[in-house]
Amino acid sequence: MLIKKPEGLLRGTFFSSSGYESVDDKYKNHKKQQEAELDELLDKISRKGMQGLTAREKKELEELSR
Repeated sequence: MLIKKPEGLLRGTFFSSSGYESVDDKYKNHKKQQEAELDELLDKISRKGMQGLTAREKKELEELSR
């Protein structure tokens, strides 16, 4: 038997299971998580000002702002 398009076999239940996450999905989820963290920090700044952030939060803000 000759299979011309073996990539069609990859579309079965093994790769479509709920535990499978593509590289794009991982990237998008990571970006959403970063955006949510940044939003929390910006909300805190809005409420308390920059002096309301801990040193760790300031460092995180700097990293997320890049």
